[in-house]
Amino acid sequence: MSRYTIISRKLIVWVRNIMLLLIVSQLVYFAYQKFYLKTDVRWSSSIIAPVVPLILLQLALNKQSGKA
Repeated sequence: MSRYTIISRKLIVWVRNIMLLLIVSQLVYFAYQKFYLKTDVRWSSSIIAPVVPLILLQLALNKQSGKA
């Protein structure tokens, strides 16, 4: 594996982990508003929107590691 492949793989993993943290924090905040504050919060597409790039990042990781 070349040095650039290793660097790009680490970068993709880093970005993927940050996106997972963002999704989880949005879900926790949504649950906090909905169930603890009892506000009428609607399910927003902004909670699910980061899932598509997350899937693409995972596919890129699989391709680099030879699983896809």
